[in-house]
Amino acid sequence: MSYQTVIAKINGNTERCTDFYDFAKPLKVFESELNVAVTPLLEEIDFYKGGRIPEYDYVPESPNQQKYLERERERGIRKETQLDELFNNFKQGHVCFVGPSGSGKTTLMKATSRDVIQEIYFQGNIKMVAYIECKQFMNNRKVTAGELIFNNLTKEERGQAIDIAKTHPEEVVFMLDSLDTLQYTVDGVYEVISPDEPAYPEVIIWNFLSGKLFPGSRIISSSREHSIRNYWGEVRPDKVIALAGLTMESINEIISGYEGDEEAEKIMEFLKIKAPLLLFLCTTPVMLVYTLIALKVKSAFKPNTMTGIMIVVMQSILRSPHTHQENIMEVLGKLKELSYIGTVERRVLFTEDDFRQVHLKPEEATDLAILAPGGIYRKLFQGIHLLYFQHQSIQEVLTSLYILGLDLKSFKKLMDKRLHTGHFVFVRRMICGFLLNPTVYEAARILLEDLLELFTALNEVKNGMSDIVKSSLDKINMYDHPLSISDVHVIGSVAYYCTSLIMNFRSCDLKSASLQTLASELKGSNVRIMKLHLSENRNMGVEGLSSVGQILSNQFCVEYLGLHRCNLSSDQLQAFKSSLGNTEIMKLWLNENINMGVEGLSAVGQILSNQSCVEELGLSSCNLSSDQLQALESSLGSTEIMKLWLNENTNMGVEGLSSVGQILSNQSCVKHLGLGNCNLSSDQLQAFKSSLGNTEIKELGLHENTNMGVEGLSSVGQILSNQSCVISLDLKNCNLSSDQLQAFKLSLGNTEIKELGLSGNKNMGVEGLSSVGQILSNQSCVEVLNLNYCNLSSDQLEAFKSSLGNTEIDQLYLDGALNKYHTANHEDIVAVANLLPNVTKELSLQQWEIANEDIKILQNQLNEIGSEGVEIRLDRTILKSQSNSADATTNVFSKQLPAKTSKAEFGSPYADSFENTGENVATLQEVGSPRSGLPLSEEEAEQSDKEVTEQPAKPTQHTLPQIKNVSSQRSGSDILLTWNEVSDRNVLYNIEIFCDDVKLGETHTTEVPQYRMKSPTLGKKYRFQVWARDELGNSGIKTQSKNVIKLVNIEVAGGSMRLNECKVTFPSGTFNKRTKVWLSVGIDNSICPKEYIGITPFFDISADSKFFKDAIVQIKSWCVGLEKDKIDILHFSSKTDWDIIIPDRITEDNSIEFRCRKFSLFTVAIKWLKWLIGKQQVIVDNCLYISNKNDFYFTFYGQCETVETRIRSHFRELGARLAPIWFNPIPLETGDKLRLELQIDRGREGLQFNMPHGQFDCNDAFLTSQRHKLKYRLLPNLQEYPERLIICRVLKNDVLHEMQDFDFPLPPAEGGGPPPVNFAGANIGNVNLPGNHNNQQMVRFNWYFL
Repeated sequence: MSYQTVIAKINGNTERCTDFYDFAKPLKVFESELNVAVTPLLEEIDFYKGGRIPEYDYVPESPNQQKYLERERERGIRKETQLDELFNNFKQGHVCFVGPSGSGKTTLMKATSRDVIQEIYFQGNIKMVAYIECKQFMNNRKVTAGELIFNNLTKEERGQAIDIAKTHPEEVVFMLDSLDTLQYTVDGVYEVISPDEPAYPEVIIWNFLSGKLFPGSRIISSSREHSIRNYWGEVRPDKVIALAGLTMESINEIISGYEGDEEAEKIMEFLKIKAPLLLFLCTTPVMLVYTLIALKVKSAFKPNTMTGIMIVVMQSILRSPHTHQENIMEVLGKLKELSYIGTVERRVLFTEDDFRQVHLKPEEATDLAILAPGGIYRKLFQGIHLLYFQHQSIQEVLTSLYILGLDLKSFKKLMDKRLHTGHFVFVRRMICGFLLNPTVYEAARILLEDLLELFTALNEVKNGMSDIVKSSLDKINMYDHPLSISDVHVIGSVAYYCTSLIMNFRSCDLKSASLQTLASELKGSNVRIMKLHLSENRNMGVEGLSSVGQILSNQFCVEYLGLHRCNLSSDQLQAFKSSLGNTEIMKLWLNENINMGVEGLSAVGQILSNQSCVEELGLSSCNLSSDQLQALESSLGSTEIMKLWLNENTNMGVEGLSSVGQILSNQSCVKHLGLGNCNLSSDQLQAFKSSLGNTEIKELGLHENTNMGVEGLSSVGQILSNQSCVISLDLKNCNLSSDQLQAFKLSLGNTEIKELGLSGNKNMGVEGLSSVGQILSNQSCVEVLNLNYCNLSSDQLEAFKSSLGNTEIDQLYLDGALNKYHTANHEDIVAVANLLPNVTKELSLQQWEIANEDIKILQNQLNEIGSEGVEIRLDRTILKSQSNSADATTNVFSKQLPAKTSKAEFGSPYADSFENTGENVATLQEVGSPRSGLPLSEEEAEQSDKEVTEQPAKPTQHTLPQIKNVSSQRSGSDILLTWNEVSDRNVLYNIEIFCDDVKLGETHTTEVPQYRMKSPTLGKKYRFQVWARDELGNSGIKTQSKNVIKLVNIEVAGGSMRLNECKVTFPSGTFNKRTKVWLSVGIDNSICPKEYIGITPFFDISADSKFFKDAIVQIKSWCVGLEKDKIDILHFSSKTDWDIIIPDRITEDNSIEFRCRKFSLFTVAIKWLKWLIGKQQVIVDNCLYISNKNDFYFTFYGQCETVETRIRSHFRELGARLAPIWFNPIPLETGDKLRLELQIDRGREGLQFNMPHGQFDCNDAFLTSQRHKLKYRLLPNLQEYPERLIICRVLKNDVLHEMQDFDFPLPPAEGGGPPPVNFAGANIGNVNLPGNHNNQQMVRFNWYFL
């Protein structure tokens, strides 16, 4: 046989093996067959960096690394490439395509094979293309290399093929698909063999990849990253090409190929507006197809994560009419086991023997198909003798489901040996998505081995389960799982044998028939029911409540019965009472039942009347009337109620409060009485006092009662006056006046109050605070005094201090409002400092804007007091005493500070001279430091993040005012930097220049408020920092320039330039000669007119010559789902005059595009009214920085490179380090709630964060502000922290968005790449976000919880 015949046979086999397989074609889901050629983005990456790949290096499958992609491109670690460029420079060796499951590796390999045969690549020099599927290479016997590689040829043909590859290697390409499906690794060193020498496949593959078998030939392979990570030496590929996902244009092209342009436009609009994360998911080709199918499947569950999409796929399999319903779950269980075995053994091919091993017939599996609209199905398995899953992702999803059903011992073994390895990366993602995403978990319940299956299995054992459940089952939690009668039957059958039980059936949609079944199953049982949760079952009916009584009737005592929000009627409560018998209920919760009526409350009293004491009775939000309360009083008898909740009952009336007093009057003490938000009047409180008698109330909640009046507060004082101590009194948000507090003080007597809540009372006045001090002055210690959100003035604080005396306060809270900072003046800080001697543990001043010099006042006062146990909690730091420091003896302030300081005193040291004389120093020591009364600018707010200096400031080290309005602009061929002058100061200005974020040279100095930078380099991005310094050594805060600026040359033939979010394209003929063009992009919220909301940075373009054509401008926004007719492009001719340009379009990457040839300042904005009506959605990015070992700054901002650059520079100035986690961007709109949780293993050191979580309501003010930051502090403060795992969770609207974790403390900083990112629920089904996510300005969530 001729060589040409062998080559033709090999190429023919390659063409047969590489036919394009359209997932959707067999389904006939779409009207058209796909006929488009789309290649994912390709990036050449420096994969090994000259040594074994570090754990923290690039991992294409990990979404956590997407944040670093752009930075790696800038550093040259990765660069974009094209197939023709790649192959035309590929002479010999090994190129490997790397990507996660479904990224299109095999499709690319097949298409490339056919294109090479058709002479599209390699200048047509390739004659033979051998396509090889690695999944067929079993490792169970020795074969020759020829048999392994050319297994479809005869012995003679194999010999000829080997001769061709040896003698003409430059004409041969080997296409080696899916190295990751090899059942062995080739990371060792093996003996060199010849092509006809028998060896195990592992040895042959090593010789093949290392170039020993066919020197000089070309090998093109594909793999997941984990498989080639540990390759050594010669076996490593010469180039690694990462598949970086489909572009938005490619996605749209594929959808159009299936559905046509019109339908594709609708689908893309839905994905962009309703499911942006799903759109990001579609950058993976296989997930794009699955997503399109899932969107057409009719289901109440609409997935928006990878895990959710795979759930829809699996549910479609189960719904297939080809499937036999009676054995589908059994077949699925066996398939899970088969998948697990294959994944563990790194196999994707299965023989009939494999099926027999799990007791599954091949025809049972091949009957399973994926449901698609139109009634057409494609087989889950393909192949004849060797069977394999249609796509590897199906096998790995089934593997995940199998793992979730393992027993604890087997799961731990898997964790130790396999689950952490790279081979299981997709499986880990699925497991986290199933378990930690509540929506997905609910949708996947039929696929998971859930609790009901366990009960069913136990029920099958019948009497034999007695010993099992007695020793193992003490709690049944079915919360939020709708239960059928058969479910309840199974649960009751198992519960019958338990010793004691807590049963949670909250929100289970229980009806009377289900409760009757449960009562029947438990009849005669000796189980002790400790707690029974039945809340939020609104349709239990009369017979259902009767059954609840029967269930509890043989109990002596039930600790808790929860029936809140059950829509209970009087008939239901009567039925419950009748069937309950003499069972005692210690805690009965009936909150939010508004239809109980008079007879219902009478029944409640009768239910409790046979016991001497009730621990808790909850009747909040029940719309109680006086008649109902009188009925409760009459039927209750002498039963004592320790804790009674009546909050949010606004119609109780005077007689109702009298009845409440009578209910409690027969007992000596009430632990807690809740009457918050009851619209109480003075008459009601007087009636309550009169009927209460001498009963003591230890905790009294009266919050949010704004109409109590002076006499009402007098009555409150009298109610509490007969006891020596009140544990807690809550009067927050009661709109208290000074007269009310005076009346309360006069009637209270000598009663001590341990915890007093007065937050949110903004009208107490000076005399009111004086009364508060007098109220507390007769006791030695107050545990908690809460004065948050009271907007207290220095006069009020001084009056409080004067009347307080020597009473100590353990914890004093003076926080500002959550959404509005309290701007503290110097007198406020002096008044607060004077309170410090009374504070023994903590003073909280969060949400206060405090100047740095005033922070020093607080620090010095702490040092003077010298107590190590006192802390001052500020937003950005915690102040503690530094009395042992070297400079402690130089403190300026005594323990009692002057209450007022005159303007003349502040001005004198700086008025005329900068000589550092002894007289000046003495004066400064006497009076302190000056400060500006202006609100903090954004730059000042940033700088205030800096930690307070470890030692008290020396007298001549006072901080100068911060420079404002630093901006750069073109001036001729230079860059002119300008800023506001520092008034009344003889100062020098320092300037730092950054080129592409790298500092240039030394610091420059000037005496005037401007600086000219000569001859900037073409193509470079410049930004600046400026601060002031005087002759005394005083230094100001560094201020970053508002904008960055860039200069490029544009030829007559046209060109383009990009700076951060802005791209400008100059068509051919825009200029009639080579022209220098300047582009500036920045953030300045003050530019936008008051009727508008800015949705992009501002930008400015100028050129050295005239525009003859319109330039095309694209500027990215941090808002998504924008509509062209609702946005305006504002073109400013001055600060007060602007023109409106209508945008041409909004591109697929969310850029606003327009054309113009007259340029000055631009920004894009939406009018307030359109914003409010449209509920605009905003995409929020994030980062976590760690400073001073234990300060954690979680910053949220828009996808805006301009803002991110400022954030990065700001934290760099602080010396903070970027933590190795990053959450996928979050789409937010008005009404959303965002919550962040931080958790650490406490260990023996008792480690904990000062706040477990922070939450923010996304109102319009929040979404339109620039950025927000949340600070946590890890406590206690340690010199060295032990190694711990920190877990971070982000929840949107109480649903888990994503969870990440990382090792703490961070390893020592080293050069080269981001720090390690550990797996721990690494993606929860969320998606890799392609491309650069460092773009666009945005919301900076400036929360600080300490």
